[in-house]
Amino acid sequence: MYIYYFIIDTFGFSQFFYIRYIYKKNIISILLILYFGYTEGAFVGGAIGITLGMVSYISRPEMPFILSIYGLAGLLAGVFKDLGKAGSI
Repeated sequence: MYIYYFIIDTFGFSQFFYIRYIYKKNIISILLILYFGYTEGAFVGGAIGITLGMVSYISRPEMPFILSIYGLAGLLAGVFKDLGKAGSI
């Protein structure tokens, strides 16, 4: 039940939770992309990045730009996972 509230809080009402234009939604999305890219590989990291970018920014005009950045971040985290955590981040 708490996971449901966490997801709704993060992706549903995230425009209210920010500090100087740093949104909680963006931080959690980037951490999820890096985590899945590092643990599961380039394909899963890229897919998670594109999915989170599409869900988060579907109604914004900068959606293609953010979507490509999130997808590329997941892809690169998976490609460089053999270098360790420093190589993925």
